[in-house]
Amino acid sequence: RAYGINSSVCYLGVDEKLFHIDNDIQKKPFVVGMGSIGKGKNVDMAIHVIAKIPIEHRPQLKWISNGFIPDYFNEITTLAKELKVEFIPLIDINDEKLREVLCEAAVMIYISHLEPFGLAPIEANMCGTSVVGVAEGGIRESIKNQINGFLVNGNKIDEMANIILPFLKDVNYAKQMGQKARAHAVK
Repeated sequence: RAYGINSSVCYLGVDEKLFHIDNDIQKKPFVVGMGSIGKGKNVDMAIHVIAKIPIEHRPQLKWISNGFIPDYFNEITTLAKELKVEFIPLIDINDEKLREVLCEAAVMIYISHLEPFGLAPIEANMCGTSVVGVAEGGIRESIKNQINGFLVNGNKIDEMANIILPFLKDVNYAKQMGQKARAHAVK
C-alpha cells in the first residue's frame, strides 16, 4: 500500500534454536519493544501507551535496537522522563541477551508504521511472549487476536494500555498466553 504496488507474501522463518522458551527464565512485569530507534518504529507512541498504564503497575519499557537516530533518541528519552516512563534502550545486544529479554518480558509492544512483515513479533512468540500491536502492515499476517497476541485498529493508545495491563498484573497469565503464542508461531 505504501508504494502503490500489489505484492505477494513470502513468509519468513525464525531460528528455533536461538528463539525458544527457556524454563529457567521467569516472566517479569515489563514491556519489550524492538526495532531501530527512529520515527518509523513509533517508539514515542510506545512511551505514550506505557504512560497510560496506572503508575502502580507502570512497567519499564525495554527497547531492543541495533541503532538509533540521535535527535529522535534524545526526543524520546526526554518524553519518557516527562511522562514518568522508565525507558531502557538495549543497543546492539548479543543474541543470548536478546533471547533472554524476549523470554522475560510479560508482553511485546509492536507498533511500527506499515512494517512490511516484521520478524520481531514472531521472535517474541517463539520465546513465549505475546504481542500487542497496531493492525497494519505485516503484523496482520503473523499475529492472530487472542492466540499469539492482540491487534488494535488504529493508534488507540488507551486500548493498547488496557490490553497490556493484565500481562503486567499477572505474570502467570503472561506465561500462559506466551505458551499459546509459541505454539502458534511454531505451527
